[in-house]
Amino acid sequence: MRKTLTQRSDFLELAASDISYITPFFVAKARKTKTPNDPKYGLVATLKTFKTAVARNRAKRLLREWIRITEKEMNPNFDYTFVARHAILHATRDNGLKQMTTTLKNIK
Repeated sequence: MRKTLTQRSDFLELAASDISYITPFFVAKARKTKTPNDPKYGLVATLKTFKTAVARNRAKRLLREWIRITEKEMNPNFDYTFVARHAILHATRDNGLKQMTTTLKNIK
């Protein structure tokens, strides 16, 4: 499993990235990794989008599961960040996996 982004500066750099893909459930952004052979990912679920901690945690859990299942599709030279959108709370597992797979193929 990939490591997670922890530094705010890394999230800000990824937010300014030109490589992005928008789905109904999340927005994915990518950039070349700073450390070869050590790609990372980050998850964002904002208070503005998800009013309760339960909803924010559910959104992040869903994203983590989809990432774990589709990790082999991720480019090893990219760091990713996934920003959850409100519709993720109503996503089925199959729809989410399909969106994640499509996103990772398009970002390559």
